[in-house]
Order: sequence, then structure tokens, then C-alpha cells
Amino acid sequence: MADDGPVAHYGEELHRNALAAKLNPRPEGLPDEYDLIKPHFDFAYYLALYPDIGLKNLDPVAHYILAGANEGRNPSPFFATRTYRELHRDEVEASGLTPLGHWVAAGAPPAPAPLYRNADALGRDVLGLDRTEMATIHRETYGDIRARLEQGTLGEMVRKATAIEPLIGAGWEAALGVRLLPLANDALVSRIWLTSAAQAAAEWRRARIVVVAGRALPDLAPDRTDRAVRDLAARFGAANVVVIATQDPFDVPQDRFPRGVRTVPFGRLSVTVNRDRERALAELLRSLRPELILGTDSDLMLDTLQIHGKVLADVARIAIHCPGIAVSHLGGLSGGWPRHVYRHFDLVSALCVDRPEERAALIDAFLIPEAQHAKLHVLPPHPDLPATPLPTSEAERPRIGWADRELPDARRALAYRVALEMPDCDFHVWTIPGGVAAGASHRLLKLPAKPENVTLEGEIDSLSDLPLDRIDAFLDTARGHDRAGLHMVLAGIGRPVIAASTDPLECGDEADAETLAHQVRSIFDGNAVAAPAGTPEAYGAAMANLLAALDMEPAT
Repeated sequence: MADDGPVAHYGEELHRNALAAKLNPRPEGLPDEYDLIKPHFDFAYYLALYPDIGLKNLDPVAHYILAGANEGRNPSPFFATRTYRELHRDEVEASGLTPLGHWVAAGAPPAPAPLYRNADALGRDVLGLDRTEMATIHRETYGDIRARLEQGTLGEMVRKATAIEPLIGAGWEAALGVRLLPLANDALVSRIWLTSAAQAAAEWRRARIVVVAGRALPDLAPDRTDRAVRDLAARFGAANVVVIATQDPFDVPQDRFPRGVRTVPFGRLSVTVNRDRERALAELLRSLRPELILGTDSDLMLDTLQIHGKVLADVARIAIHCPGIAVSHLGGLSGGWPRHVYRHFDLVSALCVDRPEERAALIDAFLIPEAQHAKLHVLPPHPDLPATPLPTSEAERPRIGWADRELPDARRALAYRVALEMPDCDFHVWTIPGGVAAGASHRLLKLPAKPENVTLEGEIDSLSDLPLDRIDAFLDTARGHDRAGLHMVLAGIGRPVIAASTDPLECGDEADAETLAHQVRSIFDGNAVAAPAGTPEAYGAAMANLLAALDMEPAT
């Protein structure tokens, strides 16, 4: 805009203020950057989008240097202060300049920065344009529309309509910030790119079955997602199954799922998407046109159902395999997902849990009527584990390993009591970081004193990091809902496992340390022991029952 040209249709006041700001000399005390960035400043745009500047009669350039840049205000429709700072944070801070000042000092290249976080990716992956091409098209389109608004017939019609209805002109000045597709706003840009990238990962084909997986998958342990995907791929064909991983990172080994199953790393793709991840997931699910959506341990899936559940329920059957639940020491259900039961129960076609005890607990806690019991299904937590023989060891005393989160709760207390029952054995204890919030209810418990035959070994990231040369067997005191993936990891490390639950859903009263110690000794007496588990056949039968209840016909 030529600020000193003919008065624009939006009126004399903004035109006059923009012209005055353009002619202002540099205020005393401001750095040379004022003169550096002033030629690149769009005064009418800044005053129109940020009316508080005009109301206080502030110099726009001075305001940008002193406050506007730190507040993320844009000096023109073609320069995004926040995005430029994110891309060049170290350089901007080192220069002591504002983002606009740094760009000008660097030579003012034709494409300073994308207007939005994922605009470069949108241009490259969706539109086939680089940053300069995107900036050129945006500048030309915006310039044409703004000229029509300021001096053309379009602006004249708005001005005449304002004379009849003043409300039309109330937002006139905001028209200078007109948003043009596809660069309308950060959320839209990110959502368009994310949906396109996710569809590309799904090979631009629909899927009969979509499994939405949450937690980062362990290296060794087949979990709920593995079991469901393998079973469903066998029934419906691998080419008809898509796995959407909503948590980052998600790196799938080539042999993780059956050949032909497509995986969408939604969590990794959406790392830079701050808003509307739920809407993007809902749009992706709808675009795949599935017959069944199965959510496994995905908080994002539950949040998406809360916002877009009715839309998704209209296009597909929805089943949720819930993370394990437990009864807290205060008598209520613990775990993050029970709060979603009332919210989603009428939307979903099925709720799946790991154990019959959990199903019964849900019915009791939420007073689910008998007519609705058929909606609750049990999918066994894991298949059979083989009995593992005791490895050859040169240690003088039997060595038993134990590892869990650093919490003074019933799990560690039980391990200590077992150690007291077995003074002729050495217990090696590792801690796994995390889990404080999940164990908050256990702070009421007092942890027994550490027995002399217990050695605290420090932290490990996961059970797969256990130093196998230092243990002969493993003592598992996990709560039932933690055990599904745990036992599969232990099976992978090749050590015998003795398991005892501290879950009130399973054992009711406190577990018997003496009995558990006897079971541990049985390993060293030559009796190989395996953790209790379900069978592959039981899982298959449970999945078949679920699919039958959903009227899902396998591929022929």
C-alpha cells in the first residue's frame, strides 16, 4: 500500500495514522534498528490488526522493537515473527535484534520464513512448492485482494454498505489481515499437511480395520496392539489393516506386524502440531472409511472420541481396549481411563478389558445395567509363556532379580518380605524411573526396612536392560494391569519368573510372602516355573466373540 496515495475505502483515520507513522523520525533512545526495519514495515497493517497501538498513539516501529516482537506481533502480512524466531532462535538472540531486524540485516531474502509452523511441509509435500514459490504466490494473491479492498470496486461496495449498516464497517480494518487458503492459520496448515502425510503413510488406500495404538511399543514385548493386529490381519487380510500410532516415538521393526499391514506414525508426524490433533485424527479415521476402529491404550483416541465421537460412530464401529485398571487402597478404581467410561459408553460398540475381574469391577463401579453387559468384553492380556529352565550359574548363592518403579508401595514391600523369608538368597533390586503420579495413592503405605540380603543396584530404563549375568531368576510382584507386557519382556530375557499379584482385584488380601518364597525356592530345586497366562486359543476365541458381537465378517 502506498500510505501517501489516495485515501483507501476503509477511511481517512487509518490512512492518516499510517501516513503519520511512516513519516515519524526515530524516537530518541531507540537503536539504529529502527531505521533498518522501517522500510519493511506495513504501517496500515500493523495499526489495523493491533488497534491498541493506534488508541495509545504509539509509534508502530518503536512498539515492535520494544514490545511487539516479544509479543509475537507481525510487522507485515508476509513476515511471521514467532515462526522466524523459532527457526533462527540462536542467531536472533546472538544478534540482539528483533526477528525482523535479523532478517533485514541478513540481506532480506525473498522468503524470510514460513508464515506458519508446517507451511514449508505443506508446500513441499502437498502443493509441490518450495518456500520462495509459496511466498511469491501468497504475496501476489494478498496484494491483489488488498488492492481491491483499498481502491477497487470491492472496497467501494463495502464502504457504501457501511453507510446503510454501520456494523458492516466495524471490522473493516481487520480486512487487511485477510487469511488466504491454504495459509489461513496455523491449525489449518498443520491439519492439512498432517492429514496428507498420514494418508501417504497409509498408501492412499482405505482400510477395513484401523487399530489406534497409544503407548510407545516396547522392544521385546508383544502388547495389546501386537496381539490385536496379528489376529485381525489373519482374519481380514493384512492389506486391510492399518495401525495408527498416536505416541512418539514409533519405530516399527520390519517383522513387528504381518507383512502388508500399514503403519501410520501419527505421533511422530504431529510433534509440531500444537492444536487440533484430535480433529486431524478424526479426519484421518473418516477418510480411511473403516468398518472397525479399535483403540488400544491411546489417550489421544479417547480425547478424540470426546470431541468427535458422534461423527466417528456414524461411520464405523468403535471398540476400545482399555489399559488395565486396579482398585486403589481407598477403594476406588485407579488409572487414567475410567473417567472416560461414562463419556464414551453409549458411543462405542464395545469396551474391552484384560481380565474378568476388571469387567466385574466396571459393572459394579459404574452400575452398568444387565442389558448393557454384552458391550463389555475380555481380551486375555497375553499368550502362554514357556516354562524357562534355570540357567547355569557359578554364583555361590541363588540370585533373584526384581525391578519396578521407585514407589513405597505393596509391590516393593512384598519383595522385601520375600527376601526376609529367604536369607540364604541374594536379591538384586533395580528401579525404573517414572510412575510417581500413578502411585500417589500408595504414599499411605510405609515401606519395610531393607533386608540385608537386598542390594540396590540403581536405575535401568526398562526390563530389557537387566544385566542377565547377575540374576538367575526374576521375582514379579506387579499389579495385574502392569503384567501383560511385563511377562513377555521377561520371557524374552530367558529367566524363570515367579509372579504374585498385589492387585486387590486378584488377590483380595495381602499376598503371602511365605508361599511366594516357597515358589521361588522351587526354581532352585529343579522345577521350572512360568508366569500364569492365557493361551493364544483363548485370545482368538475372545476376539472372535467380539467380532461376532460387532457383526464383523472376516475375509473369505
